[in-house]
Amino acid sequence: MATERWKHSNTTVYNIGFHLIWCSKYRRNVLENEIEARLKEL
Repeated sequence: MATERWKHSNTTVYNIGFHLIWCSKYRRNVLENEIEARLKEL
């Protein structure tokens, strides 16, 4: 895990982030058991 929010190189400063949107077409329970626990942990 990165300890700094901003990354630096010789010519740039950047921050890469992720945004997760979950849309289940058929409303099935796909976020169960290990997947659900890991997502809650993150």
